[in-house]
Amino acid sequence: MKKNKIEGVKPFNDFFFKSCYHQQLIAGIASFGIDRDAILLNSFVLIQNNFDVKKEDFINEKKIEKLLGNKRVHCNINKSKLVRCIDKGQPVIVGIDSYYLESRPDTYQMHHLLHFLLAYGYNLETGEANVIDHRYQNSYEYLEKVISMDNLLEANKRLREGVLKRKRSCYILKRRKDAKAFDIWKYLSEEKIIGNRIHSSENLEHLRKMLTGELNAVRENIEKLTNYAESMKVFYYRLSKTQIFASNQDGLEKITALAGAYSNLLALFWKVKAQNNYDYITKRQENVLRKIDEIEMLEKSVYETLLEAGKCK
Repeated sequence: MKKNKIEGVKPFNDFFFKSCYHQQLIAGIASFGIDRDAILLNSFVLIQNNFDVKKEDFINEKKIEKLLGNKRVHCNINKSKLVRCIDKGQPVIVGIDSYYLESRPDTYQMHHLLHFLLAYGYNLETGEANVIDHRYQNSYEYLEKVISMDNLLEANKRLREGVLKRKRSCYILKRRKDAKAFDIWKYLSEEKIIGNRIHSSENLEHLRKMLTGELNAVRENIEKLTNYAESMKVFYYRLSKTQIFASNQDGLEKITALAGAYSNLLALFWKVKAQNNYDYITKRQENVLRKIDEIEMLEKSVYETLLEAGKCK
């Protein structure tokens, strides 16, 4: 063929998920009809007492890959291999050094940086490749682009020789022949959901006591409180992008409000920490306590939605 393009590839733009590699992985497996929700829910934060959280995936990457029905082949590529993969319907996550990528003027000949693009099409007549890449460094918006195939491969080669210093720099995404429907709810148990609700409630009660008692406790734990509020904000925002909430208007409104409420707490902690002004909490104590009450009410509803979704699966 002179040109070809894999259909069904979808840039993932709802939020930044872990790394550019993971953004491209979600975009690539969409062409196999694999629902991204299992990957997002696999990053379900497990809330612990004393404002701690566990962020590790509860199914490791290799296992969930098998359960979802796709696999990655870690390899190196050249033009003929890239063309063969695309002809087989296999997108390729290509590692590159951004310093050599001409399509990115914000980094081209300016910054050496390991980065990943998703290659899913080619046109041999024009010497171009269809790829997904973000607009600029640190942008969360990923776009479908048409770039020079030779330059893509050159940036990949330079990565192996420079930043990465190893031969294998790409991942071919393949659909398993024995792929079956996968239910993430077999792993996201009722016990984990209820545990989150209980531990969060205990943490909120602990926070109330800290805010209405000696503010030294807040001062001594401000780093932990800040990290906790940020983790919870990101966690609930991620959950809001799953079908459980996206297809439920009332549930979506509540989890969006919940993420926003934790964002308000985060802003408070940032402010008192930056200004070293803990009296600011005392002046706004009533408002802050109302916000905690709002969080507790919203979390109750959100976890009820999760438990109900699990029962329906």
